[in-house]
Amino acid sequence: MEKKSAIKITGLGMVVLLAFSLSAFSACKKGKGSGKANMACDTTGGWNKLTSAEGKFTAFTPGATKKQTKMVPTAIGPIKITMYVKGTSNSAYFVAFSDYPAKLVSKVSADKLLERGSKEGLKRIPGAKILANKSYKYKGYAARDIRAGGKVQGTSMELRAKYIMAANRLYQVMAIYAAGKSDSDAKRFIKCFDLKK
Repeated sequence: MEKKSAIKITGLGMVVLLAFSLSAFSACKKGKGSGKANMACDTTGGWNKLTSAEGKFTAFTPGATKKQTKMVPTAIGPIKITMYVKGTSNSAYFVAFSDYPAKLVSKVSADKLLERGSKEGLKRIPGAKILANKSYKYKGYAARDIRAGGKVQGTSMELRAKYIMAANRLYQVMAIYAAGKSDSDAKRFIKCFDLKK
């Protein structure tokens, strides 16, 4: 049962990631924590340090990740997405990046691309609702933090995500977890993502 749950939650994350990638360029019960949460960006508590030279980032995940690459059809042609995935019995963690044609990205504001992609990506999943959507700068790049929740494919879930448009590279950092569970791991995962300039 736990394996099926992990696969289902991991699958939901993949749908959100792929939907975001498809959407970004198409138009050119919060859980209560138990006590003090460990928000350290280190390997305490069985966490794993993930460093990607190709992706130019460091992240910390609750265990080892698996690397996957996929070609995603988009309105501007196929885009390669590289993902690092960690699934547990009731949560999934993703770091993904993809490069878009620089010429196209330069024609639209990065913030507009992130806004469109984050909203449209979640709209493609019946039942998902955006609870918070904050735009800001991360190391000089357009960034957006999303919090969403709802019943998706019969599963009550919550999601925290960070999207960053660094020049023509889109980063997607996402944690999906069963509704009603503590979100301290998701917060730690999002907080500890570090993009290397």
